[in-house]
Amino acid sequence: MRLFRFSVFSALAFSLLIAPPGRAAPLAPHGRARIVVLMVWDGLRPDLVSERDTPNLAAFSREGVRFERHHSSYPTLTMVNAGVLATGITPSADGILGNAMYFAPFMRTGPDRPPPEVAVERPVSLENSKTLAALNARNGLDGRLIELNTVAQEIEREGGYVAIVGKKGPTFVFDDTVGAASGAARDGAPGHRLFASDDLAEPDSMTQEISRAIASLAGVVSPGRRDAYFARLVSEKALPEAKAAAQSGKPALVVFWQRNPDAVQHSAGLGTAAAFDALRECDANLRTIRAAIRELGIQNATDLIVVSDHGFATIRMTVKLSELLVGMGLKKSADSRDVVIARTGASDFIYLSPTEYASRAARRERLESIVKFAAAQQWCGPIFSREPS
Repeated sequence: MRLFRFSVFSALAFSLLIAPPGRAAPLAPHGRARIVVLMVWDGLRPDLVSERDTPNLAAFSREGVRFERHHSSYPTLTMVNAGVLATGITPSADGILGNAMYFAPFMRTGPDRPPPEVAVERPVSLENSKTLAALNARNGLDGRLIELNTVAQEIEREGGYVAIVGKKGPTFVFDDTVGAASGAARDGAPGHRLFASDDLAEPDSMTQEISRAIASLAGVVSPGRRDAYFARLVSEKALPEAKAAAQSGKPALVVFWQRNPDAVQHSAGLGTAAAFDALRECDANLRTIRAAIRELGIQNATDLIVVSDHGFATIRMTVKLSELLVGMGLKKSADSRDVVIARTGASDFIYLSPTEYASRAARRERLESIVKFAAAQQWCGPIFSREPS
């Protein structure tokens, strides 16, 4: 079963990618045994990088390569760009199209198939690792959440080392086989792996340790404390194991996805004192990781990349498109499934039911009516639609 969708966007975002120049002299006999460290500052705008607030990142950009024209994939949302970073392909190919998506029509049903462990009657927020694992279970999407192997899974298949650490949701996208409920299965034997997000951890030997640490931070207002814990985990656990893998001739990937500055910018606002404090905390984590790389003596075998998944803007007005469509007679009711709206940041994804609008002509008529209404409104930005394949 397939849904037909279009989306309304009104935000513009930017992204930053910085990498040091790579040098030869790997730890192992051949060049494949390199270590790649991907550090994500969630919601970082390029113009927030400064000597005052992010001195370590500013210095790093001078020492390495700064990609001035690098930008986020569109739509510029966390989960969308997590999919792109994890797979290297576009959202239309990896299957992650927003921070929230509507999955009900894609679930297989039948008397011998129990319903998925997560409610899918309405759009589901994807920024939760346990929710993603439940969606991907055998009674859900059955391993089809991500449409292909990720870079991390390819490294695992080669017998390399992978550590994915940090914010729940985007971390799971790098390896959707994590979690006992997952139905995902990949070819080849998995290599060594560490997965540690806010709500999910592997292997079992690390689960209790990470769970205790996360529980101790559960009441902490500042997400920076949690990011600092994960930075220490990267420095004290992941990087030494990555070094051991490289010494044995195997590749290694370490992904560290910070919650900040995004989390604090959402709660306190862009440009506030709290937001600048969050930038400094992120910068301190970069200092911690770079110090660990130096202490382990793996500078010449390591490519360190700092990237942002999206930029940030202040939204001064929101509209409830669902209610507006009901008022215009373009949707039956707020909870009806003829037209389903997934709200995600400054955009709305609009799904048309393939049963309610069974013919191409019916879908076109309803889409045209919705587009004409939305385009006439002051709050509406660009509108995109896709014809059924």
